[in-house]
Amino acid sequence: MRRLTFTQGKLLIKLVYRESHSSTYGLIQAFLGPIKAGFYQAFAWVFWSQLKKTYDPDGEDKATERVARLIESWTTLIGYIFLFINKKKKSKKTQLISDIKIGD
Repeated sequence: MRRLTFTQGKLLIKLVYRESHSSTYGLIQAFLGPIKAGFYQAFAWVFWSQLKKTYDPDGEDKATERVARLIESWTTLIGYIFLFINKKKKSKKTQLISDIKIGD
């Protein structure tokens, strides 16, 4: 996380809000306390950003939402493909095992 670019950091703040429905500032405040949250907010402010930024999937962040949904759908599709492949492999193994037992 130390080597994020400015744009990557801003995107991370928005994606944290998208996934948790809580601002990054609120999460830092809950886990590390208000003093550290204030420090990180001030640090973000120096770089023209805010940890209290929200995520608006229908407005400003519409393109980000489209990309996130596309990635999520591909991840789900790939998961189903691997599940299907593993089922086929297991059924072949089960068939081989049953052939061996019947042959004895």
